[in-house]
Amino acid sequence: MPRSDERGYARELRSKECTTGLKESEAAGARFTKFMREHPLAVTAAFSTALVLLGAKAVQMAADVDESVRKISASLPEATAKTDLLRKAIADLSKESGIAQVELAARMQQVAAGGVTNTDALIRQTRAAVVAAQASGVDLSAVVDGLDAAMDIFQLSAGDAEGALARLFAVAQGRAPLMDLMGALQRLAPVVQETGVSFNDLTGGLGALLAKGYTTRNSVSELGRIAQEKGAAGIRELASAAVVATDGLKLMEDQAERVRGSLENSSAVLRERYNAALIELGNVILPHVVEVTEGWVSILNGVGDRLAEQGKLFNVAQLGAY
Repeated sequence: MPRSDERGYARELRSKECTTGLKESEAAGARFTKFMREHPLAVTAAFSTALVLLGAKAVQMAADVDESVRKISASLPEATAKTDLLRKAIADLSKESGIAQVELAARMQQVAAGGVTNTDALIRQTRAAVVAAQASGVDLSAVVDGLDAAMDIFQLSAGDAEGALARLFAVAQGRAPLMDLMGALQRLAPVVQETGVSFNDLTGGLGALLAKGYTTRNSVSELGRIAQEKGAAGIRELASAAVVATDGLKLMEDQAERVRGSLENSSAVLRERYNAALIELGNVILPHVVEVTEGWVSILNGVGDRLAEQGKLFNVAQLGAY
């Protein structure tokens, strides 16, 4: 069979298959529309029940987020007047990361309890923790705790949080897990208190030792020894030999973006976007459930007509392909 005839035959076969499928869909749509028109009360009741159940779920989710936001206000009084800003920040971060709004609100509350001074800093610090957790594949709550401990040890401000996480992420690359570094910093708190060594110098010293093959445990011991013998200057000298990426924030964000692009996390992102719509329903749309229910009946009454119209358009398109 000539190639042109083969293409024509294949096109005709696909057309017949599509036409058959379309006719089956039209028949199913017609049966559903017929049932709906003959039993309007049953259809209305079914959709009303579904919407009520959906509305109940939406209200519960919205209430859970609201409760967490109220708890944030207890730790950060300034947030009392900015609850809408917090809700939006939580919803946006949830849709971006795939982490549930209730979980993000709880972690934001955890950050607030650590002593942030304003709402903007609270949002930035929470977002930085989310990025670090996803980039490193560790628990968000653990990252928030580890960051809070590091900031206390070095007397860092809320504005330093993002940079501190970026620095730790850069030091950890190819050397040790992020949480191991955070644990090492906590064990080195006495060294910081005795010598006044800076965050960058101590993390640089850790990076230099890890690059030489030290474990995090052995690195802590070695830094303690250096601090006793040479003080902060000795650790600073060691840190100067460390090769640590200066674009740690970009590295961290790029890795988090790759994680979010994975199939598993993409599904989580889609789920949380759906949940965000439910929470919005719980906050805003629920009073209009009755109107929506009546609207569904009106919309579904036209299903059969639209299917038939689409079938005609499809047939015209198929004729034009020849």
